[in-house]
Amino acid sequence: HGNGPQVGFILRRNELAAPEVHPTPLDLIVADTQGSIGFMLQQALNNEFHQRAIDRQCITLVTQV
Repeated sequence: HGNGPQVGFILRRNELAAPEVHPTPLDLIVADTQGSIGFMLQQALNNEFHQRAIDRQCITLVTQV
């Protein structure tokens, strides 16, 4: 129930790209993956609402804990 696999993937991508580009800090990677996962959930819910003719919208809100 977390974003560990996505963070790990981006960290590995950072390692592979290290000779070419500056690495992305871990806190930024975590925020990026949280936002991405939230966006995907939001899109799925909004699509389902639309298909069922439910007049509602879902939003994504990324916060720091």
